[in-house]
Amino acid sequence: MLTRCRRRRWTLSPAEYDARLVDVWACAIVFYCMQLQELPWGLARKTDRTFMTYVGAYLDAEHSHTIPAPINQLPKETRHVIKHMLDPDPATRWSVEECLKDKWVQTIAQPDGTNAAPSIREKPLAKSPAVTPA
Repeated sequence: MLTRCRRRRWTLSPAEYDARLVDVWACAIVFYCMQLQELPWGLARKTDRTFMTYVGAYLDAEHSHTIPAPINQLPKETRHVIKHMLDPDPATRWSVEECLKDKWVQTIAQPDGTNAAPSIREKPLAKSPAVTPA
């Protein structure tokens, strides 16, 4: 059965939006799910009680330098990088470049058999423009 879809026109604006930070978040969620066979919360929205519990625990953990639940269920050596990848604030969330510098990430074997993270760009990429409905 074919259904008709409405198309929305999208415009680009130069707002402070960086899709790479969403990619970092998504990678951490995939890793979490692969390790624990479950999602850490329902939806990453203010209306989701489990997500807001995480945000509160994350903010508390920032002050006490601890690992918030549910990240504290992950293997110990992964918690530091995953915590920074799942920073609820995109402005302070680690970039891909920062993640690649993490001690645990540096130990991940590469296809060529080395244990060093792939080289990272000398010059950061330009910020992606925000996509907003017209």
